[in-house]
Amino acid sequence: MRALEYAIEVARKYKSTLYLLHVARVPLSDMNTPIAIEPDPHWQREARRSLELIAREQLEGRVVHEVIVRQGVPESVIGQAAAELPADLIVLSTHGRSGFAHLFLGSIAETVIDETQCPVLVVPIPDAERSSDDSQKS
Repeated sequence: MRALEYAIEVARKYKSTLYLLHVARVPLSDMNTPIAIEPDPHWQREARRSLELIAREQLEGRVVHEVIVRQGVPESVIGQAAAELPADLIVLSTHGRSGFAHLFLGSIAETVIDETQCPVLVVPIPDAERSSDDSQKS
């Protein structure tokens, strides 16, 4: 939500469209091994419904927006979407993991920065949110 607030402010200032993109990671795939799988219509409906709820609650009357739902490798799909739109700025959040967690989990933000021509604004999750987010996953 913190990254969304930054994105809203930028979109308002420049009177631009804000695209809310959700990417579901394709299981057992990586950046070098694309696999073709059928999109899951149930998942797509639920993801779109969730994003549209956020859009109604956070964006209505504030900025022009569009909801986009895709399936694939997030690092690749984010870059592809940015190029297709074309986007002037990508805003995303990061958990800010370091050490083993960073090596094991990788960093979507880092890969997007490295592989995208579009400028990227990375908004860190505050420590309090990061702690509660990590404890919920345990």
